[in-house]
Amino acid sequence: MLLLVVAVLPTLELARQRSRARIDIHNESLKSVGTQDARTMEERIRDFGPDRSIVVGLSWRSAQRKNEDAAEVEKLSVVLADDPITARLDRLPIASQTLTLFELALTDEASRNCESALEHVRALVREVRPTAAQPLISGQIAGEVAIARAVADEQQRVFPVVALVLAVVLFLIYRHLAIVAAALLPAAIAVVSTGGLHAVAGHAVDPLSGLLEPVLMTVAVASAIHVIEGYLGQRSRGFEPESAAVESIIDLRVPALWTTGTTIAGFLTLWTSDIPAVARFGTFASLGVVLAFVTSFTVAPAILVIAARGDRIRRLRARSEGMRAFFRRATARLYRRRGLVAVATVALSVMSGAWLPRLRADTDPLQILPRTHAFRQDLEAITAAGVSAMRFDLILDDEARPLGLLDDRVVSATLRATRVHGCLGLGGMPRRSERGSILIPLITDLRGSAGQCALLEGVELAARDAGIPRARATGTLVRVARDSEHLVTRRSAGIVVMLVVLFFVFLAAFRSVALAVMALIPNALPAMMIYGAIAALGQSLNVATAMIGSAMLGIVVDDTIHFVHRYRRAILTGVERRLAIVEALQSVGAAIGITSLALVCGFLASLTGSLSTTRDFGLLAAATIALALAADLVVLPALLMLRRPVISVERRATAVGGTAV
Repeated sequence: MLLLVVAVLPTLELARQRSRARIDIHNESLKSVGTQDARTMEERIRDFGPDRSIVVGLSWRSAQRKNEDAAEVEKLSVVLADDPITARLDRLPIASQTLTLFELALTDEASRNCESALEHVRALVREVRPTAAQPLISGQIAGEVAIARAVADEQQRVFPVVALVLAVVLFLIYRHLAIVAAALLPAAIAVVSTGGLHAVAGHAVDPLSGLLEPVLMTVAVASAIHVIEGYLGQRSRGFEPESAAVESIIDLRVPALWTTGTTIAGFLTLWTSDIPAVARFGTFASLGVVLAFVTSFTVAPAILVIAARGDRIRRLRARSEGMRAFFRRATARLYRRRGLVAVATVALSVMSGAWLPRLRADTDPLQILPRTHAFRQDLEAITAAGVSAMRFDLILDDEARPLGLLDDRVVSATLRATRVHGCLGLGGMPRRSERGSILIPLITDLRGSAGQCALLEGVELAARDAGIPRARATGTLVRVARDSEHLVTRRSAGIVVMLVVLFFVFLAAFRSVALAVMALIPNALPAMMIYGAIAALGQSLNVATAMIGSAMLGIVVDDTIHFVHRYRRAILTGVERRLAIVEALQSVGAAIGITSLALVCGFLASLTGSLSTTRDFGLLAAATIALALAADLVVLPALLMLRRPVISVERRATAVGGTAV
């Protein structure tokens, strides 16, 4: 009981810190650091100031009514221009009979609190606008605030749903509230503590940190389930609660340490990303896994000993002989078909691998928001009128020959850039900095990052062809598009690194090259199949789904380690390989099945989220785990039965002595 109090009290304080976490309004953590694009953005801010503009629009149903309201529109423009938060107000030159757009640049002071400034502008427009005009608010600030606020709301909404779904699933399996508490309370402590530490470290809530809690919740519950199944197994053998808890911890400590290490390794591969949110996700996910391991082996046994003591607990594991008979029959059938399973595994690997080169990234930040979101509806209304509010900048510079706004090369570069496919023209008036660089605002209607990257390269090349040596596209659109493309490349390399790390982990844990290779195959296969299917269906990766491979690889490997650990221990004691597989399945088969079911249900609960990143990540994670379960229970046993492992007499004697790994 004292242990529970000691664990809960710090968690309550961290929960308070978590609830007070600030929001990354400008989504800065999703923008790369140390890259050429990051340096170009720094130059843009240094020479021209930050891009803190709000697009204010008015839409009418007819051109006649727009003309009738011309005086009121002029009044609104005066009110906006004279407002203290306004640094500059420009009326955008657009060819529309029913739409008027203004670009409002905030003062430096107002830009420090963009969310309040945005609400002020929105209220001002609603108050002064012509009654027949529909107000529209768009632009960079509006988009960033909309996404940041939606992510924060999503985090508060999805986590309770995931916890509730896991509680229902576990209660349906065990029919015992104490066991449900033993699975969920350690997980909740780990998740809330990780979120609190994230806030204490000064990090803001961003679109990826919103995925952290559902991921950690499912991982922590899976860890606790192995402890619960071990405890129930010891109770079924006649151990008293205290002894059963101790024996289960001793029995699980080695595979649990290996599984924790591999999961951490999977998340730490995200460190290679130059996008802070991705690298930070890997850091705090790893921290959460450590906390989950600690709470699963301390809090969960404490709850079981206190509240799960009766004879009913013994009856929960009174299915041992039936399970053994089932696994014996399943293993015999699998033995007869082991060659077919091996051939099918090779075929699936080849087919999936053939599609992987076609995998691409195509991120549209607006797709994160639901179609019913006010910002997205306003932007769609502007786009429907034939106008694009998606702006980026082209910076021109020549250190040898200073440029002017009317320089022939600048005029030529501007004309060439506006003729590139996807560029709709100027998005404002060109400007010249004191240092002599030129900023050309441009607009586009291209949404996906793949098309945008092609546009940006074309615009830069067009300016260079006009005789300007340094031409660089910049802006939020540029950062998001190019960072998305780089992320896929980095994640592909991360998966390869993770597979190499896993091989050496398996080699150290199982002390056999053959076992290491066979254990690696069923873990690599699900990620290959998921990514191959995405490519085959013509879909693309976004920031969230690009992380599936390395992150899930570290999670799904847990069941493989538990299974091969039991199998190898049986082999080392002289058991025939098919019986060793039966013993491994009987020992950890139920835990593997229940943990996989819990993980799948937990991630599928993320489908209740309103953001596409939450739903996409949850769906692909659930599919990956389901495929991994099939691979662990079908592919891995079939591979193990293809050949007899070579175990030396000395190591077999060592295993009998009790030190087998």
